[in-house]
Amino acid sequence: MTDDIGLWGVPLAILGGAALAVAGTLFQGLLRNPLVSPFTLGIAPAAAFGASLAIVVFGATAGSAAVSLVIGALLFSFINTALVLSLASSRNLHATTLILVG
Repeated sequence: MTDDIGLWGVPLAILGGAALAVAGTLFQGLLRNPLVSPFTLGIAPAAAFGASLAIVVFGATAGSAAVSLVIGALLFSFINTALVLSLASSRNLHATTLILVG
């Protein structure tokens, strides 16, 4: 049981790195901008807001504070991404307008 981090740490780090690489490539292709970041579409600020809201609602000292923090950040970043991309697809927005909306 003491070796759980060593057992799952490396495969999870590889999976996380691969997911970040795919997400970066998708953003670069979608916006046709080689310098795009999660801040460009407002995804990182939305995740920060979700995490801070989870701290306010569930408290920072709760036993499952880390889990609620991650869930809050993921939920708000997914909501933001869905809103921006649905707005872009429904209005057929140009990449420059999409950056400004984010």
